[in-house]
Amino acid sequence: PEQTNAMLQLATRGHCDLCLGQGAELCWMEAPTPLTASEVIDIFRYKTAPSFEVVFGLGALLGDAEPAEHEVIKNFSLAIGIAYQIQDDLLDYQRGGDVDDVKKRRPSIVLAIAHDRAGGDQRRALADAWCNNTGLDSEATRQIVSQLGAEATARELLEHHKSEALTALRPLKNRNLKILLHRIAGKLFA
Repeated sequence: PEQTNAMLQLATRGHCDLCLGQGAELCWMEAPTPLTASEVIDIFRYKTAPSFEVVFGLGALLGDAEPAEHEVIKNFSLAIGIAYQIQDDLLDYQRGGDVDDVKKRRPSIVLAIAHDRAGGDQRRALADAWCNNTGLDSEATRQIVSQLGAEATARELLEHHKSEALTALRPLKNRNLKILLHRIAGKLFA
């Protein structure tokens, strides 16, 4: 019963956090204003990272993991969830991505970084394209993003969070768990 209770609590917390993150995104979509990169990361922190914590945490609870292992899994999940969402935004931003975040008016780390760096006309153009759909075509937006180096910075941010995820695994004494989580990270970012 204690194990079942702990699993239900973990799943409930995860569900609540996911709702907060998805709710923040949906509220933003109703009345969009330019977001900073840190605001987008905060959405990712709630929208994506909890799903990893629930999945890995449930397995850890079933495997009778030590409290220290649960803390490692929590830290790993946070970093891997943010990295996963950054990667998703980068893939969506690239030509051939399944979603054009400008056209769909969604929070985007690439556009947030560009907006953070832009000034004057570029800043207004990005804000209009991202938040108001004023007709700035995606090619013009891509040109601004490229000039500002936002995509490259997003890739650096992705590498930073991937590295944080792997660094979070260092304290694990359970070799098999460490290897498994390294492999999962490798598959996610292959």
